[in-house]
Formats: sequence, structure tokens, C-alpha cells
Amino acid sequence: MLLDAVEIPENKKEELVDKVKKANKELEEQYEIKQLASDINSSLENSVGSTFKMDVRLGMASPSFTAIARALRVLLSGQGLDEADPSRNGLGLNNVLYISMLMAYFEKRTQQDSTAGQLLLIEEPEAHLHPQLQRVLFARLLAKECQIVATSHSTHISSRAKLDNLLILTAEDTGLTTTCRPATTPAIAKDDISDLERYLDATKSVLLFARKVILVEGMSEVFLIPGLVKQVMNVDLEEHGVSFIPVYGVHFDSYLKLFVDRGIRKKCAVITDGDLKPSDASEIDKAEFPRIDDLKEHESDLIRIFNCNTTFERAIALPKNLKVFSKAAKELGATNVSTQLNDFYNRRIELTDDEKKQASSKVLNTAKRFGKARFAQIASKYVVHAEVLPSYIRKAIEWIVA
Repeated sequence: MLLDAVEIPENKKEELVDKVKKANKELEEQYEIKQLASDINSSLENSVGSTFKMDVRLGMASPSFTAIARALRVLLSGQGLDEADPSRNGLGLNNVLYISMLMAYFEKRTQQDSTAGQLLLIEEPEAHLHPQLQRVLFARLLAKECQIVATSHSTHISSRAKLDNLLILTAEDTGLTTTCRPATTPAIAKDDISDLERYLDATKSVLLFARKVILVEGMSEVFLIPGLVKQVMNVDLEEHGVSFIPVYGVHFDSYLKLFVDRGIRKKCAVITDGDLKPSDASEIDKAEFPRIDDLKEHESDLIRIFNCNTTFERAIALPKNLKVFSKAAKELGATNVSTQLNDFYNRRIELTDDEKKQASSKVLNTAKRFGKARFAQIASKYVVHAEVLPSYIRKAIEWIVA
């Protein structure tokens, strides 16, 4: 295809054919080649007789330009290879090679007056590719002048795309496929688009592929809630197509504008703290953070807000769960805290309200001491000892899987 697009002049083709003829002649003059051709001739005559036999010669190709084109091979060098055939590569690199050759073909054709435009359709360009190579390849494709339509399941690719370039296809229970262009959702303004394009990295753009979404503040919830839900409610959220997305903050608004009637029609639950203002924020800063009432205004058939009255660590540090955090504290080296939490757990039925507050405060302070995400990661190893879920998390799960 590339050779055709180059439109090699006839006189150049004849030159190449002459070179092949010359090479064939030099080969024929080699004693070993002559002898081998003679042996094949004799064997053929012995097999079919003199009437049906044909003369045999050995050469690189028949003396025609078409034969030369068919005989050409792509040879690759680099990373320990020296003029290697592509058959030695994996499928991923060969897919990239094939796409690259197609793009070269398109560029050659674009230079011709007879070409009106170019359209390239690619199914899953990420197939068999390293994540970084996926992103590099997609960025290069975006820079091309031809029209490209790609289908993909890769968050590495979706995170690199502009929101305006995304078309989300959803298989409905009815058997129909619905479509949505998030950038054209009425609720989304220009500022929201730039925000979302920054937010939707390879982790958070999972929400574009999920069947249902739970948005949370950070990694503490991601580490702990799925395990607690599996242990206490025996619900595997992944089996229900639910993706947990941390927004690393409390600005859920931009995300929620995606989940509307003319947007992504998928259920989205927000699990958040009752106080959306970080404890280290100044009074001036606190005015910039949303309130639960503000989030509640987004509620619809597709969106629900579930919040506790305090912080996540306090909310899950219920007496029946203290063994989880006692073991986590012990592993992290906070032996005194571990002993105190274990004592509270052993007396969990008879704890006073004041002791319950003390226990939850110790869990929160220990999380702050070692880092909330790190503490949650360690605690997630011991969720088998959990016995109960805070009501706001249970309600969120019941709604999202219903």
C-alpha cells in the first residue's frame, strides 16, 4: 500500500528490476548455487519425467517490480535486536507498527489531489501495550490531521483524551446501547470541563467505564469500605459493577454534574464526612468548601448523598469494630493504643458514651499519627474482625446495589 501511495516512476521501477536481475545472475554463477539448481533439476526429472519437467533456477525473486514489492520485509533493530523480523515481537508492538504504517500511508495519500480526506477506525489501540506506551501512542494519534475514531476500555487512554472527544456507550438492561457526550451535558460549564479534564486521571476516569459509582474523599475509604462491606454485608461491590473513586478532597460537585438525565445515566453515591471542611483549613479557607446542604441539591434518581455527622475514622470506630483498629495499631508499633483499644473491645457491650468517644478519638489520632491512608491500609488486613457498619455506609450500599 505504501509503495503504491509513493507512486514510484516507471524508470525507477525498471532500475530496481535490473538490479535484481544482476543479483540473480551473480547468484547463478556461484558454484554451490549452480550445483544445487542442477540437483533440483535432476530430482524433478526423475520425479515427473522429461516430458513434464521444467527448468529450475535459483534467485532472489522473479524479475518484476511486483515480485520485489512482495519480497520486501520490515526489519527492526534495537533493544537487543538487529534487523529482526516482526514475527519475533509481541502483538502490542506489532499493532503499533501496523498503525504507524497506516498513518504513513495516509500521509502519502493526503498529498495526492485525488484524496478528499482520511478516516481511521481503531478498535482498542491499547491492546497488549504497556500503559505508558498507550498514552504516548494516543497522544501521537491525537496530533494527526486525519479523523480518528477509537473504541477503548483503557483508563490510560481516556485520561489523556479531551472531555469533548469522549463518547460513552452504555449497554442497558433492555439490550439497547445508549450514548452520552459528557462535554455537552447541560449542567457542565466551561470551567467544569477544564476541572474534569485535570481530575480524570487514570485512576478517577474509571468512573467512565463503571456500571455504578461511589465517590469518596480519599484512600482511607477506598482501603476500608469495600472490605468492611464484604465482611459485614457479604456484598462484593466489584461483582455489582461498582467502582470506588477517591476525589482526594471534598469537591464532588464537578463529578456529580456528569450523572444527570442527559449525561451519564448511572447511579452515583457520595459517601462523605458530615463536616466537609478540613480541620487544618483556616476560617477564610473554610468558606470555600461546600456544605452537605449544597451537595444534597444534586440528589436525583441517579445521585444520592450519604454522610456521617463526624469524620470517617470516628464513624467506623464503633465498639464492635475496635479489634480491627487494635490490631492495626499494634502492627504499626502503637502498642499502648492497641492495648487500650483491645480493652475497650473486650468491654464493648458495657462501654459508656464517654468511653466510646475516647475509643473513636484514639482511632482518629492514631490514623493522623501514621497517616490516614497508611493506617487504613493496615487496618484493611484485619476487616475479618469487623462486626458492624455505620448506618450511613450501609444505606449507601443498599441504595447503590438495589
